[in-house]
Amino acid sequence: NETYLGEYLFPTDLMNKKNLQLEPKDILEYYRKGCKKPDEVAIGMEVEKHGIYQATRKPITYFGRKGLRKIQEKMIDELGWKVSKVEEDFLLSLERCGSHLTLETAESMSELSGRTHPSIHDLARELEIHQHEESVISKIFGVLWIGMGIQPFAHNSEIKKLKSPRYKILFDFLRHRGGLWEEELKKTASIQTNIDYTSEADATKKFQTLLRLSPFISAMYAHSPLNDGKLTGMVSYRLHVLTHNDPERF
Repeated sequence: NETYLGEYLFPTDLMNKKNLQLEPKDILEYYRKGCKKPDEVAIGMEVEKHGIYQATRKPITYFGRKGLRKIQEKMIDELGWKVSKVEEDFLLSLERCGSHLTLETAESMSELSGRTHPSIHDLARELEIHQHEESVISKIFGVLWIGMGIQPFAHNSEIKKLKSPRYKILFDFLRHRGGLWEEELKKTASIQTNIDYTSEADATKKFQTLLRLSPFISAMYAHSPLNDGKLTGMVSYRLHVLTHNDPERF
């Protein structure tokens, strides 16, 4: 439940179309409500990936005989996933046991938003199960999933953006900011981690620690040297895209 306003992302329960004014105390109160007791602290993940057709290496589309919609329907029929959010003709989110499979900014992208777990080992097990399930179902339609930081084969023009009102706001906003905005929205993929906190001090410590670790993690897992099917001369073209989009953010 989030909504984009300008370059920020705010929870919808703090904002609505009639009142876009937020006081600092409103934001602080929202995050203070998120504090957990020590024995309730959990970890979660969001895993984005691009689908390609095995025969051609072209990005998959949402509609069509072998589109992402067909994969979703198969997972609903055979694996117990249920539709949790629909927007026009798009099944934006499927849900099962607290986990969600959602659509991203491009028609070729799928994201696992996992349930929260008490340990990183439980989280890893969920990811392994998901990768196996989605891989087996997708092969029926000749689809493979790329576990890389950027779609390495396709040009921007070959990837269809998801025609969702939510993402239309984001596309329209970034289009006027300059930089590599189209590559960020259509090509980049990442794994995001969600970590609970017990207090404002605990949140500050964890946030600062992760900020210091992020350059090392980016270097350790850099694996996006290709763009448009060619070597870029970088080990992480994804990082280059993210730091060369909307100059005011950096």
